Order: sequence, then structure tokens, then C-alpha cells
Amino acid sequence: MNRLNQLKAVYWIYFAIVAGYIFYGYITKSGLYALVIDQQLKMFGKAQVEVAIFVPLIVLLLPIVPLASYVRKKEREQRLQDPKSAAAVAAGVPGPAAAPETRFYWVWISLFAALPFVISLIAYAYVTTADARDQKRSIYHMDLAATPNLPAPDVKFIEIAGVFQQDSEYDLTESGSGTIRTTHRYAPLTEPGWTPGRPVKFLMHLKSEGDQRITIAHLDKKNGRMEIMPPSGPFNSTFGGELSQNGLPDYVKSVFERRGITIADRYDVLDWKGELNTPIASQYNGQMYYLIPFLGAFFSLVIFAGGGIAFVNRKRQRARAGLS
Repeated sequence: MNRLNQLKAVYWIYFAIVAGYIFYGYITKSGLYALVIDQQLKMFGKAQVEVAIFVPLIVLLLPIVPLASYVRKKEREQRLQDPKSAAAVAAGVPGPAAAPETRFYWVWISLFAALPFVISLIAYAYVTTADARDQKRSIYHMDLAATPNLPAPDVKFIEIAGVFQQDSEYDLTESGSGTIRTTHRYAPLTEPGWTPGRPVKFLMHLKSEGDQRITIAHLDKKNGRMEIMPPSGPFNSTFGGELSQNGLPDYVKSVFERRGITIADRYDVLDWKGELNTPIASQYNGQMYYLIPFLGAFFSLVIFAGGGIAFVNRKRQRARAGLS
């Protein structure tokens, strides 16, 4: 591999790392993505996801701009030094079409085209394996009035008896295309007698679509009465759902800290699902994991078709200039 190809490899590897980092931040709500969201919330009271994606992307790609410019300049110099490419440039053939096709063009296109499908197969195997493992997990129970410690180190599905502190909640509304709105409610889930000065080890997350606000009702199996969450104030009940360690988006955690609510270094977020008589319904059916390989195959076909279109266009441009 000559020096120019090495520099091109550095460029594309760096670009892939940056794109992967931005995607990871978007999925986990952390890193620079979360920082930009937090700054927007501080300054304007609302945030744009597009800004949180593209601002870090542009900033992180700035260091590689001189290298990209240098590589483009050297490629042009190489084309002018190659008799076949120089003739194409003189004939007015633009950009990459000036260089003859390499012998391994279709090999590289095929490798790039296969990549999305291979990644989708790996992702499909991972999510289905995790889903099958979840269906075998135990459902745990705990009472925060008795202990703040989880009953086992690998808890995922659990029912927690505690106090949902509505007066300390934070609401975050996400607006999509059209009139689609998703509201996320985060609030401390504590023992009775909790005060905002005490570190929070558990938080609850409620997700609702549209303008409808979720109201939790719970059947107290001891007295047979139905407990309904009031519009405000603490609500002492039992809440079932899926637990995740340190699963709070960074910017939501920042809002709580600005309000004087301390989040423990090690905390858990309960994604409310209602009463858990059995493990949470298989996500394989709910989220249609089986479509992942089809989506990967679609992107692979798009890349392969794009390579074919580029090949045909290059041939036509060179043919119009009287070149082979």
C-alpha cells in the first residue's frame, strides 16, 4: 500500500470512528450528544436532536479536513501524471471518472456491500439471544422501606414497593414528524420519609405517546383495594418493570442535580411496565427483530446498486470523451 492509500485509509478509519461515536452517544444518550442536548435545555428550555448530532459530528471532523484536502490534491496530481488519466482530464472528464477502473473495483464494492448484511446478522443473533435469555430470568420483589439493596446482582425484572416522588419529577417531551409526541417522566423512587437532600438510588421512568398522561393503578393484594396514583404528591405503591443500572440520560441527570436532587454514584432506573406476573413479553415479536437481516440486505443491495450506477456513469463519461 503506497503512502496515499495509507492516508486515505486513515481518513476513512477516523470517519468511521467518529460516526460510530456519535451513533453510540445518540443510542445511550451520553457523551457529546448528551452535552449538546443539556446545553440546549439550559439555554432555551428545549433541544433539537439534529443539532446534538451534527454539531459534534462537524467539530470532530474538523481535524481531518486538512488531510482530506491533501489527499484530494494528491489524487489529482496522480491522475495528471498517469497518461490515461491525463488524457481524460484534458478531454473534460470530471473527478474520479478520469481514472480508469481498477481490476479490484467489483471486489471492493462487493465487500462494502456485504458489510451491512453481515452486521445485521450479528445484531440479529445478539438481540435474539439476549431476548431468549430474558425470558428465563426470575422476577424479583423488594421493599425500599426494608432495604435499599437489590435482592440479587443480576436483577432485570423486578417489582419494587416504594414511593414515587411526583413532586420531584422531570418531564421531557420529544416531538417527531407531524404531531407525534413522546413524553418521558423521570422521578425518584424512594423509601418513605425521603427528603431531596438524600441520595437517590432508584428512579422510575414512565413513557407515554401523544398528550395522554399515564396514571398508574395497582391492586393491593393484601387488602384487595385498587390504588390509583393521585395527580400530584408522593404515591406509595408497588411498581413493576425492567431495571437498568445507571440508565439515566446524562442530560436528565444534570437537570436533577441542578434542582438539588443528588443521584447516587451507583443507581438504577426502573422502566415501568405494570404488574409482572410473568417476564416482560418477548421483544422478538414486539420489536420485530426478524426484520433486522432484511434491513441489512436492503442496505447491501443499495450499496451494490450504487456501485453499479457509478460504474456505468463512469463508462459513459469516458466513452463520450472517446476513452476506453
